[in-house]
Amino acid sequence: MSILKPDFSEYFVHALRLKVDYLKKEDSLKLITQPYPEFRLIYPDELAEEMYRLTVGHPALLQHICFEMVNRANILQKRNMNNEDLQAVLELVLDRQNMVMSNFWRQFCNGTLKETVREIMQGIKPGHKADFLRLLDYGFITEDKEKSYKLRVPLFEQWIEKHGESFV
Repeated sequence: MSILKPDFSEYFVHALRLKVDYLKKEDSLKLITQPYPEFRLIYPDELAEEMYRLTVGHPALLQHICFEMVNRANILQKRNMNNEDLQAVLELVLDRQNMVMSNFWRQFCNGTLKETVREIMQGIKPGHKADFLRLLDYGFITEDKEKSYKLRVPLFEQWIEKHGESFV
């Protein structure tokens, strides 16, 4: 059974829609390494870069990774974070119940959108142009150097590969 969501747009015809995008790289790296002046965790540059690469500045995912890194540092009573810490944290972030990714897959990707996402992940030209344009319009896909398209956030792709089949 599908629940219809009300469309209030006809009541707010003069409202402007604002597009909120991901954090810029500079802002993301600052959030990771120096969220406040007294922040005491130490991230090697390559680790902070990897955290940005995986999220491309997606605010909720970046915050989730940072939150879990701080938790891990507190539990292990350490200040110097490394790739082993990030890999352990990614296991938590890539959990099947991660609401950011499961909402994308279960709610946004309705109808043939799942098929279109899988085609993009496989490097296949999408068969459903409307789906492709919707993904592009919402910023979920981006053009790569070879002039083909890919999912914008690598963590989305990893999550779909790991859990996508369980949400058919």
